[in-house]
Amino acid sequence: QVAKKIGRLTLADVQRLETVPGILSVMARTTGEKDVRTAAATVHAHLIGIDERFIELYRVPLVRGRSFFREEVAKKQAVCLLTAETAEKLFPVAEPLGQTLDVNGVAFRIVGVVNWTSETAQRSSLTDVDILIPAFWMAPKEGDFISTLEVRVRPEISTEQEIALVKKAISHGDPTREKLYFVRSMEEFVERSREFNDRILAGLLGIAAISLLVGGIGVANVMITSVTERTREIGIRKALGATRIHILSQFLVEASML
Repeated sequence: QVAKKIGRLTLADVQRLETVPGILSVMARTTGEKDVRTAAATVHAHLIGIDERFIELYRVPLVRGRSFFREEVAKKQAVCLLTAETAEKLFPVAEPLGQTLDVNGVAFRIVGVVNWTSETAQRSSLTDVDILIPAFWMAPKEGDFISTLEVRVRPEISTEQEIALVKKAISHGDPTREKLYFVRSMEEFVERSREFNDRILAGLLGIAAISLLVGGIGVANVMITSVTERTREIGIRKALGATRIHILSQFLVEASML
């Protein structure tokens, strides 16, 4: 951040990480924009390449249908998942499951519909997603730069060890190059999200406290004016035998209702 430099990831880094003991899989997080066509509509959609564990890992709500099978991803089959919003655009009057859509001349069969919520976008760090397809169809070519790599490690390895493994591999063992890459675990992401939500909650509580204070001052001013303007009524009530508690209770009830 001080030098304003950033490291670059390529397919060579993917291959290097795959050889590190303790790492189960490495997937390049790739996205793209393409024109998608059906018989009813044409949409300029945001696509992302995923594997069969993505939906379960990031807890993406599955509205209907299913996720990808391992065989479909391994055999590079042309299947896809749509977000609910995109499904309504492409199939306004028809059921999308089992239908096909054209992506750059390739017919993809729709196997499921997901609900891409704001919580899902936070967990996956992906905001604009319309269509999810197997990672093969979005795989980077030799020489292409990759913005994000998703690394999955063995569950018995601690967070500190897994971050150290990844940093050492992508920095080629050079400690000075480790600062060029940002490595974040799911635990750190959840903790940062919790801290962010806590700050938002504290801000909202502060605004609510100020609003209550201003409202209370307003109510107090109205009741003071009400008491000073009704001295005649108060005097008549006291002359008829009303006590201080009776009169005070009357104004408290009015203030509470107000």
